Amino acid sequence: MNALLVFGRRPLLLSSTILAMVPALVAEAAPQNGSVVSGQATITQSGNTLNIIQQSSKLVINWNSFSIGAGEIVRITQPNAQASILNRVIGGSMSSLNGQLLANGIVFIVNPNGIQIGSSGRISVGSFVATTSSIANADFLAARYAFSAPTANGAVSNAGVISAAPTGTVILAAVQVENSGQISAPQGAAALGAAKTFNVDVNGDGLLRYQVGEAAVGAVATNSGLIKVAGGQVLIAARSIDAVTRDVINVGGLVEANSVSAKNGEIVFDGGATGIVSVTGQVQAVGANSGETGGTVKVLGQTVGIMDGARIDASGATGGGTILAGGNWHGEGPESNSSVTYLAPTATLVADATDRGNGGQVVVWSDGTTRAYGFVSVRGGAGGGDGGAVEVSGKSYLAFEGSVDRTASSGRSGSLLLDPLDFDITHGAAGGSPVNMAGNPLTPNVGGPASSITDGKIVALLGGGAVSLSTSAGGNITMMNTVAINTGATNSLTINSGGNFTGQNGSSITTGGAVSISAGNASVLNYSTATTAGGNISLSGGDVSLGGGGAPTINSTGGNISVTATRTVINNGAVLTAGAGTVTLNNPAGGGSPPGASRPPPPPPPPPPGSVAPGPQGMGAPPPGGVGAGDVLGGAGPGGGAPGQGPGGGDALAGEASESAFGPPGEPGAQGAEQGGRPGGPPQPGGGRDGPRKEPAAKPAVAQVIPGLLQREVPAAPAGNQDIPGVSQRYSSFGNPALW
Repeated sequence: MNALLVFGRRPLLLSSTILAMVPALVAEAAPQNGSVVSGQATITQSGNTLNIIQQSSKLVINWNSFSIGAGEIVRITQPNAQASILNRVIGGSMSSLNGQLLANGIVFIVNPNGIQIGSSGRISVGSFVATTSSIANADFLAARYAFSAPTANGAVSNAGVISAAPTGTVILAAVQVENSGQISAPQGAAALGAAKTFNVDVNGDGLLRYQVGEAAVGAVATNSGLIKVAGGQVLIAARSIDAVTRDVINVGGLVEANSVSAKNGEIVFDGGATGIVSVTGQVQAVGANSGETGGTVKVLGQTVGIMDGARIDASGATGGGTILAGGNWHGEGPESNSSVTYLAPTATLVADATDRGNGGQVVVWSDGTTRAYGFVSVRGGAGGGDGGAVEVSGKSYLAFEGSVDRTASSGRSGSLLLDPLDFDITHGAAGGSPVNMAGNPLTPNVGGPASSITDGKIVALLGGGAVSLSTSAGGNITMMNTVAINTGATNSLTINSGGNFTGQNGSSITTGGAVSISAGNASVLNYSTATTAGGNISLSGGDVSLGGGGAPTINSTGGNISVTATRTVINNGAVLTAGAGTVTLNNPAGGGSPPGASRPPPPPPPPPPGSVAPGPQGMGAPPPGGVGAGDVLGGAGPGGGAPGQGPGGGDALAGEASESAFGPPGEPGAQGAEQGGRPGGPPQPGGGRDGPRKEPAAKPAVAQVIPGLLQREVPAAPAGNQDIPGVSQRYSSFGNPALW
């Protein structure tokens, strides 16, 4: 499959292993026996200099050999910077360039036997392409730079210095390609491509359009030198059909595509669907000057490794850039996703705002296994700005023992998202031991441990910003029974399960910020506690069950509590307390009447005392106790709840049927049996506005069995909200289950 890459300008740093290349016969002399095939030119020799004067915009010359010895010069004078020359070698020797090649336009050298630029080689041209692949004359003359499979298995390597003009392009392409020297193309593009075939657009606009075609056996692209394209683009790509060695990209040395003025650099390492991409060197897409932001770095392949000692930096003076390792946010976007992604313990990914502005975005992703043990930083600028966003996720398996800095000294802290398929929150210290699968961290997690994170790690992460734990559709999150997430940090904690969330008996969350727990199917808190000093607490799911196996406590001393579900079960002494806020129980199915409509007819007579009386959303409880606990006011919407005096004490205020007229006014309940309390007061308005009577669709009746008391079916509850504002804002079931 062809992969088309069109990308912008960013600086890059690469280093890699040295390719073992066996050269063909080397001709150490000036180019020999040149024959003009198309176009007009004169070729003359003057001492140690070969002069090629090109008169046409396109020129094709076939050479028996094309080498430049040390101390020799080949000078090509072209009509303009857009003029191009194709130097094709038809003999059997490789090209060895140890002298100087000078040109003001675009120079192609095609030699299937291989091209080697020695340490003394110096190439200074408008743009430069060195490849072992073939191109037809007609395609070249029409500027269709489509290169087909080579007739031999030569390699291309550079140990010298290649310099392109501003906005120019440098491309080295072969089955095996290596740069151990220096490549420079300011505001232009540089590419190392390992494949049999490729298409390229070399038009001098500073944009590299490089399309990899047919794969090759043993394709390897390696950088151990310097690639520098300020404000430009760097691409290292490999495509292989070798099932044993696979295609490999080794990035060491320094790859630099730093921003220039308004032009950000871009660096892409693309190993394709089967490739291994290993970064061991320094990669920079930095905007160091005032007004510059960081660039973009993408490390893509089937297997991605950011190895020990590697550093990828996309920082900017006025805003951080973007680093994508293994895929894009949530695995979406046009980038290919890896199967395995590894961030080594001493590896570093940085996308800071170094002066002012917001931190950048860093994603460490895989569709399979992600092991992240290194350091990630997306700090906001000291002169103003917020921290950035980080996602570390393995769709099937995630091992996260790294650290993330998303702080902002003059703004808000950034966010961290951990997003595997299933997740266990366990008890343990903040630092763990990296998992090494059979000594190779680039192997998939097959039959290994489940994804997990310790409560100590969550506490440490909350100290630096908001934390989100998430699973995709069908994925579950379980908070084990010994978990204690206890921190005074004011940053928010979000737990979002695509399947079920379960807080086992004894688990607890205590923070100074907001806590949000949601589930696609069900949220179950057994004997769990959630406490915030000043933030809101939000619980949501298809079903929400509080107290299934114990008596949970939900307590927000300075914020609000919201429970949203199509079915909510509160039992076994569950307690919801909002010290200075509001408790809201919400059925998202909707209901109610528009304002301004006529008042509905009077409600039917109330049921006799002692029975179960339906109230708002089915609210009602048998005496003693039940939901008629301290100072509860029915909100606008369905009819008022059944009053009564529960163990909590306080006045139980009866509600009057509101204008939605879903239920009758409540009757005074029996006095609480355990602690005693005053009888229910007179009916109070429910707070609804005038509106026509609107009957909701009936829900299936649910039977409540209350030992020792009257047993009967409770009618299905209408949709709507209950707000419990003002007074003590306390709700308790205290032993008698109440179904909402």
